[in-house]
Amino acid sequence: MVIQSLDAECWVDHDVLIEHACFHILCDFIEHEQPYQSNLCAQIAWYGAAQNQTDQDVILTEQDQQKVQDWKRLYAIYDWWIEAISTSRLDEKEVDRYLVNLIGLRSYLWD
Repeated sequence: MVIQSLDAECWVDHDVLIEHACFHILCDFIEHEQPYQSNLCAQIAWYGAAQNQTDQDVILTEQDQQKVQDWKRLYAIYDWWIEAISTSRLDEKEVDRYLVNLIGLRSYLWD
């Protein structure tokens, strides 16, 4: 795995490597797997509404509504990471908080 947010020619401590690897996996999943194309709850979280006409009248169960909220949290982690690495502002407490949230949502990365 090539982690784009790290310089391949520089030594990186393993705690930093774990952080970047986890967020890299999230980015890879969202950018290449594009769960918002195939998963209704992910799609609603990404676009704010179902994109398929037949799905627009679907009434979500309470469980599905929770999944939409979880997908929103996952996308928020993704957005935060993209912004954080583009500006090189990685506050360790904030990284830890987002990393814990990502680990809690990792079951969504199987789509």
